[in-house]
Amino acid sequence: MKVNVKHFWLTSLFLLLIITGISLQSAAQETVIDNDVEIDEDADELTSEYDWMFGLNLSQNSYSDNWSGGGSDSFNAEGRTSFDARFTEDVFGSRHNIDLRYGQTRVGGSGFEKSNDRIRIRNQFRRKFIDERWAAAINVNFDSQFEQKIEENEDENGTTTRLFFPGGEVIEMLGISFEPDRSFEAQAGLSMQQRFVRDSRVAPTFGLDEDQTFRNEAGFSTVLSFSREFLESFEYSGYIETFSSFDKPIMDTDVNFVNEVIIDIHRYFTVNFDLEFRYNTDVDDDIQTRQILSVGFRYDIL
Repeated sequence: MKVNVKHFWLTSLFLLLIITGISLQSAAQETVIDNDVEIDEDADELTSEYDWMFGLNLSQNSYSDNWSGGGSDSFNAEGRTSFDARFTEDVFGSRHNIDLRYGQTRVGGSGFEKSNDRIRIRNQFRRKFIDERWAAAINVNFDSQFEQKIEENEDENGTTTRLFFPGGEVIEMLGISFEPDRSFEAQAGLSMQQRFVRDSRVAPTFGLDEDQTFRNEAGFSTVLSFSREFLESFEYSGYIETFSSFDKPIMDTDVNFVNEVIIDIHRYFTVNFDLEFRYNTDVDDDIQTRQILSVGFRYDIL
C-alpha cells in the first residue's frame, strides 16, 4: 500500500495537535493550587518503578482437501515482551525501556516467514529545571532486529541464509524534554546517528549504500510519545521519532510513526492492533506501512 507523502505529513501533524491538546488540557485540569504545602523529607531519596509485560499471540487455520470454499492452511505465532524502569533522585532521573517482538507465519506448504521483528531499546537521563515539567535530557536509543533473510540466486536452486542480528541503528540526542504529565512527553535536540550492518548484502535494508557497513551522521531529532487509558479496557500508546540530517534536505527527514491499541477482553487476553509508518528515503522513496491485528495472551510480570 502506497501512501501519499503530503497526506502523510498532514495526517501526522493533525494527530500530533490532537494528542498535544489532550495532554495539555489534562495537565491543566490536574493542577491544584495548595497554599498549605508540606515538605517531603524523603524527596531526595532514590525511588524506582518497574513494569514488565510478556505476551503471546497465536492463530491457526486448517481446511480439508475437499473444502468447497477454498483456502490455505496457515499458522502464526508471535511473542513480545516489554520492560520499563524509572529512577528518580532529587532533580535527577533516568528511564529505560526494552521492547522485543518476534513472530513467524506459515501459509500452505511454504516455509515459515517473519511476520514481526523488533529490538527497541530506549535510555534517557534527565535533569529537571525549576519548572519540573521541563528538563535537560540525554537519550541513547538503539533499534535492530533479530534476523534478516538473504537470498542468493547464483545457481538454479538458489540458497537462503538467515543472518542473526544483521545490523542496527544508534541515535544519541542532547536536548530539552517537556513532560506536562505521565502520559505525554516531547523532546528535541541535537543528535548523532550511527547505522551499521554485519554483512554488506543487507546494507540497503538499513539505509546504507551497497558494500557499505557503517555510516555516521549529525542532525536534529524530535520525539513525541503518548500513552493513556481512555476507557477501563481501552489503551492507546504511540510515538513519533524523527531525524533530520544536516547533509540532507528537510523533506528527507526520517520519520517513524508507531501506534498501538490494546483492548482487554479478559484479565489475561487482549485484542492488539499495531499500525506503523516509516519514511526513510535512504531505503525507499515511498512511505512504508505495517499493520497487525491479533488476539493473544498478556501477563504483567511486574
